Amino acid sequence: MQVFDARRRAYRNVIARFGPERGSMLVIGAHYDAFCETGDLPAADDNASGTAGLLELARLLGHHPPRVPLVLVAFSTEEPPFFGSDQMGSAVHAESLANQNVAGMICLEMIGYYSEGQTWPNWVFELLYPSRGNFIAVGGGWKDRHLVRHVKRAMSGAGGIPVHSFTGPRETLDGSDQRNYWNRGIPAVLVTDTAFLRNPHYHTRNDTFDTLDYVKMARVVDGVFNAAVTR
Repeated sequence: MQVFDARRRAYRNVIARFGPERGSMLVIGAHYDAFCETGDLPAADDNASGTAGLLELARLLGHHPPRVPLVLVAFSTEEPPFFGSDQMGSAVHAESLANQNVAGMICLEMIGYYSEGQTWPNWVFELLYPSRGNFIAVGGGWKDRHLVRHVKRAMSGAGGIPVHSFTGPRETLDGSDQRNYWNRGIPAVLVTDTAFLRNPHYHTRNDTFDTLDYVKMARVVDGVFNAAVTR
């Protein structure tokens, strides 16, 4: 447990370590808190799906220990009013990695919603990416391009779900915990179902467990596991 204070309350990140003590570390994380500014919400996709993926990765890694250090982190305080502040759980964890050998970070942010429809912010994305929401996306900034390629290749190699990637300015996809690793000079990528661009239930009481596709979620986890153990 990594306990920290935010707005005069105690919160905690939950951390699991696998593999050897020495070597270049990979961090995989997902936030387990829920958006609650409009009341108590179920938050199945955002982000119980990512948290469930993290738990399944822990089970797999327990049976198949990696050859290099790997750390799984369930973050608290990702959602408002903490988002964008140094009180985010991921900001606390990223700060704790100062002077350590960190190869990169993979953020699981909403991995469970799939549909026939897929919206995009502009016509350029509409030309480049699918109109069906049946895929998982891997995104990062220009400095993260090598990690993006590795994760995409590993997830595609695991099979079972189409994988598409985006590499561009980091500010275009800084809406989750990977942003705090960027701030520490650590390469980081986002693995996501594209969140509100696809899921109409985002931050509403309709974000319930029965809207998720658990077979595709399992394929995503298989792919992330493949990325973790083949680097």
